[in-house]
Amino acid sequence: MTAINDAYQVILNKVPGVDRFYKRRITGKIDNTKTDLLITPVTGSYAGYGSNIPTVEAQEIEIQVFIGIENKTANLDTIKNAIVSFLVPEWQVSYGPDEGTDPETDETMLTFHFTRNYERKLN
Repeated sequence: MTAINDAYQVILNKVPGVDRFYKRRITGKIDNTKTDLLITPVTGSYAGYGSNIPTVEAQEIEIQVFIGIENKTANLDTIKNAIVSFLVPEWQVSYGPDEGTDPETDETMLTFHFTRNYERKLN
């Protein structure tokens, strides 16, 4: 959860064109006039063992952006560039950006995966 919280704090309310930011699956009624950004965990693994205790956690998150079908102001290129500029160089893009259409809502969708090595504090 550290990865999601860290990325969320870095981009919260800073990505032009994004109206709502989520750290959990979006539930409830979709607003076709809004652009939503969702951050979810993908995978994590441990490395850098010392005395049988992992000291580095490789973290991967997924960021999805959903542009409401009635939203005429959100610019996909601006959103892509902003997300990357806020997260890189601490994070590396491991997948994407992949553009498509959400099959359930017909919203334009953008998907990224970011990875980072997080040094665990062991005391």
